[in-house]
Amino acid sequence: MELLIAEKEIEIGGKQIVVKKISMFNTVRIASQISNVIAKVMDDTDRFTLSLAKVMYQPPEGEEDDMAMRLMGVVEIFGAIGDEGVDLLKNIIIKSTNLTVSEAEELDIVEGVDLLTSIYEVNKGFFVK
Repeated sequence: MELLIAEKEIEIGGKQIVVKKISMFNTVRIASQISNVIAKVMDDTDRFTLSLAKVMYQPPEGEEDDMAMRLMGVVEIFGAIGDEGVDLLKNIIIKSTNLTVSEAEELDIVEGVDLLTSIYEVNKGFFVK
């Protein structure tokens, strides 16, 4: 059934993951968690913008992506948003995929970035608003 309503499927660590739109019910729950994280981001927008640019970095065409720049950005974002923000990201992953809590906690940073990028693409309307 999940495959019928899937917006995107990706493979991470040999597991097929279904990325779906965040339901209206979960949108309300996630939105209530976001306010504190947004306040942290707004307190230092320059730091967050630079960190996000690192996460979204794509090497020039023909060059190999060693992920170092993206990973540095992830670490900086985690530092900026704190534990509350990390919990929010984990909740977003759980609510918009077929992963369990324990599977989400076992993701490494590279897998997490790839998965969050896919979640953003599928749920862009939610994150933009």
